[in-house]
Amino acid sequence: MFANYTLLDWAIVAFPVLFLLLGMSAGAINIVLSGLMRLLVALVLAQIPVAWVQLNTGLPGWTSRTLGVDIGMARLIVGGVVFVMALVIIMKVLAWLRDALHGAFSSNSVGRFLNQILGIPAGLLVGALVSLIFVVLPAYVIKRTATGRPPEFIQRSVLQPRLEARIRTYVDTIQGARR
Repeated sequence: MFANYTLLDWAIVAFPVLFLLLGMSAGAINIVLSGLMRLLVALVLAQIPVAWVQLNTGLPGWTSRTLGVDIGMARLIVGGVVFVMALVIIMKVLAWLRDALHGAFSSNSVGRFLNQILGIPAGLLVGALVSLIFVVLPAYVIKRTATGRPPEFIQRSVLQPRLEARIRTYVDTIQGARR
């Protein structure tokens, strides 16, 4: 089975395994609230105050009149400033939460053990997510947009077509439920 794996297949397998080991040694708190995951969560959450400011305040109009720019540019300026401020605040709050949870769990041996045991599935989940975003998705895009034939390691991949089919089934199921 493993003899037919290409470089793409090994990359798909390597990320979850490496993050599983990292989760087992570092613990669930450090894996889930690590810098990358904090950034991803903060990027999503920082859009909420931007939308609120854009829709519920007169700040873009005031900025447009004050700076003498059109309303589209004023919305961009206000949105950028609010986004950066919200991103920094959310990152700090999540870092504080990580430190508080880490302190609470590391104060006794049962907490440390539980943190490390929960780090295994957390690491596996984060590794699968990283593999999906940085390996499977780019391979899918390359496969679909390649002029001529896609690279050999994508054509001969064992896991990528299976994952692609499962993702397509999952997306179809979600779209069917929305109708």
